[in-house]
Amino acid sequence: MKENPDIKVVVTSTKRSVVKKFHVRQRLSYYPEMYYGPADAYPFNVNDMENEGYLLADILFKLVGVQRVKIDGYYVRVTIGYSFKWEEVEDKIIALIKEYIQTRKITEG
Repeated sequence: MKENPDIKVVVTSTKRSVVKKFHVRQRLSYYPEMYYGPADAYPFNVNDMENEGYLLADILFKLVGVQRVKIDGYYVRVTIGYSFKWEEVEDKIIALIKEYIQTRKITEG
């Protein structure tokens, strides 16, 4: 799939070295969702399915090193394990977020 140049991801650091935020202009969630591991990244009930944030979390948990994911409005907060480096996963996370937005046809809020 050809990458859409209109989809931009801005990465910001946090106080914790293992946590970064990935900001986008497309709404990813209407309410905060926290996923603590792959087992959390599936819908528990019909209300969860309406938000679909679990789909993005499931994709991100497939990356080695991703430990926790929070999806909130226009950003995704990712925590990696202490034995991993951002250089190993950051570009992959950005690519997956862009692909998710493009394939889900999410538009700017």
